[in-house]
Amino acid sequence: MKKDKNAKEMFSSMKRDFHRTHHENEADHGNDHKDHYHGKIHYDKSGHADKIDPNEFKAKTYFKYTKKNLTFKIAASGVVLALSVAVSALDIVFESFLMFPIGQVYISFRFLDTIVLLIGLPVLGPIFGSLVGLLEPIFHNLIHGMEHGWIQPLTDSLTNVIIIFLTWAIYYLLFRNSPYHRDPNKKKDWLKRITPAFILSVLAALIATASLFLALYIQSKTGWGIHDHDHDHAHHFSDLLQHHDHDHGGKPSVGWSNITSNVAYFFFAIFGINLLRYAIAYSLFVVIEGRLRPLNHRYR
Repeated sequence: MKKDKNAKEMFSSMKRDFHRTHHENEADHGNDHKDHYHGKIHYDKSGHADKIDPNEFKAKTYFKYTKKNLTFKIAASGVVLALSVAVSALDIVFESFLMFPIGQVYISFRFLDTIVLLIGLPVLGPIFGSLVGLLEPIFHNLIHGMEHGWIQPLTDSLTNVIIIFLTWAIYYLLFRNSPYHRDPNKKKDWLKRITPAFILSVLAALIATASLFLALYIQSKTGWGIHDHDHDHAHHFSDLLQHHDHDHGGKPSVGWSNITSNVAYFFFAIFGINLLRYAIAYSLFVVIEGRLRPLNHRYR
């Protein structure tokens, strides 16, 4: 009888534990229909669960494609490229009045296409993202009537590829941000996302500034890509630098000699504008990137 009583008590204890655990799980993730985490297990809104995989933080994962994933990335690349070219047309309009005067040189503020390229990275990955970044400056130049010549679009393409791969390496690999899951610890998750954004804003601004100086230098040595035609208010030399002609007297376009006369002055001025541009872009990247993870999860 004692044995039966012990068995009965054990069964009752197991039943109580089961109900307690069941109710705790329901409170955590059973009935609230929210995308959330319970430990390292991720529950989507439909109640489906999967665990964070350590392979999500390895570089080789980004270069493996399933048929579904590859089809998705190709289609998404077309959408991102079309969107970047569309906003690039708006940038052309903004270039005419959104400028920062530095002496007689004006620096235009082109940033919409940069935002689209960065936001597209979480969905496209480094390969397709860099391909879109490579093509976008060329399309921008074509719809702008070849206004920027050939040198600057090529250096811009190279800059985009470097920045996209750098963003991928630092944000996803070094800081271990998953394209599918956020960190279960919310404070740690925000820290892992915000910290690389600050670092990348500075690095991207340095790369973009150096790229512009390289384009100006090559143009000064070769004469390629320089337009001598006049406008009513400015002589265009590059995408960022314009020589303002108050007298409309047909003054020559600004050249590399203007830059070499005060390299530090122009470098820090252009760097400051690029820093503002990429700070805006990476701020939006951090906010929107997290919302794209369910899409990546669906087409992984």
